[in-house]
Amino acid sequence: MASKAAGADEGERRRKAIMAFAMMAGGVGLARISSDEELSAEILATVRDFVADIDK
Repeated sequence: MASKAAGADEGERRRKAIMAFAMMAGGVGLARISSDEELSAEILATVRDFVADIDK
C-alpha cells in the first residue's frame, strides 16, 4: 500500500498507508457493530471517500 501512496519520501508514504489502513479497519469495525444499516453504509462510504482522497 505504501508503494502506491503519494508522498515526498518513503516515510510520508508509509504514514499515509498506515493511516489509510487504520481508517479502513476501524470503519469496517464500526459499520459491523452498528445495528442501523443506514449508519453502517454511511460509515463505509465516508471512510471510502476519505481514503480515496488521501493522496490528493
